[in-house]
Amino acid sequence: RIFEHAVMTLIERGCVDADKVGVYGWSHGAFIVEFLIAHSNKFKVACLGEGGDYNPSICWAAGNKTVINAYNNLFGGPPWSSCLKNYLDFSPYYHIDKINSPVLMEFCGGSHGALEMYVPLRYQNVPAELVLYDGEPHIFVKPKARLSSMKRKLDWFNFWFFDQRDSKNPEQ
Repeated sequence: RIFEHAVMTLIERGCVDADKVGVYGWSHGAFIVEFLIAHSNKFKVACLGEGGDYNPSICWAAGNKTVINAYNNLFGGPPWSSCLKNYLDFSPYYHIDKINSPVLMEFCGGSHGALEMYVPLRYQNVPAELVLYDGEPHIFVKPKARLSSMKRKLDWFNFWFFDQRDSKNPEQ
């Protein structure tokens, strides 16, 4: 609720238009974005990249003890039996039906976890775009990929907030 409180404070002070509140996060910040748009209606547009933490498939797809131990510590165990309720309450995946925000998702080419959120969003007709950057690691290193990612995010927010079609030509 701290994020909602911060947004409401900015709205009340006249610093922010309540209809133009966006959120962006990368890596663990992407999980925070997923969580916020799945548990709050304050965020009208979202961008996220290389995230997906705390959704069920990541526990298994990561295939490493560190991730499994983190999930066991957070949820009390794997996503079945007595621990299932913990996943149902917390995991953004189980709250997809509450998401209305258009979502831009950017991932490196080998990320299959992105589909766990993207496919259900599209199924519900939530505007969602998934972009895969082949050959990039978790933190994009190629200048062309970084520039493309930054431009794409700018275009996403400009489109949804200002009905601008292209950052190169705002009049389109």
